[in-house]
Amino acid sequence: MTEAVDPKSKNRNGARPIAAATLEIGDVNCKRDAEAGARQVMFRVELEAGKTRLRTDFLDKEGRVLCSANYVRVRRLP
Repeated sequence: MTEAVDPKSKNRNGARPIAAATLEIGDVNCKRDAEAGARQVMFRVELEAGKTRLRTDFLDKEGRVLCSANYVRVRRLP
């Protein structure tokens, strides 16, 4: 999985080498590896009703934070 960035990047393809994603929401902390060529990383979690905070990070293969998600989609499932 990669994300487009500044064309002056040292990366040949101008993208960040995203190896994993993390999600922190409410009391839930999750990490998932990003599949090669993937355009998204999906998480499915159960949450308590009410307001909460959401945090995301994309990590490189060494586990260093590269950036956060540009957007997230949250859906209520039955």
